Amino acid sequence: MSIILKYADAAVVEITIIAIGDYVRLKIMDDGKGVDINMKKAGIGLENIKRRAGLLDGKVEIISSPGDGCKIIVLIPFAKAI
Repeated sequence: MSIILKYADAAVVEITIIAIGDYVRLKIMDDGKGVDINMKKAGIGLENIKRRAGLLDGKVEIISSPGDGCKIIVLIPFAKAI
């Protein structure tokens, strides 16, 4: 959330957490500036999200492009999330 507050210049942010089958899904969406996810080096905030999800055997999907907002989906196995 601090990444959005510092850099995204977003007017709308949506955060949802739901259980889907054997996973907990965290979805964070904003309508901000977006990021170029094809950059050689991701920002420290996005790297931290990936690293922390990895510690819980989770998966991260980042959907974004400059000027188009950002959507981050994190799936964590339910057994690791509790």
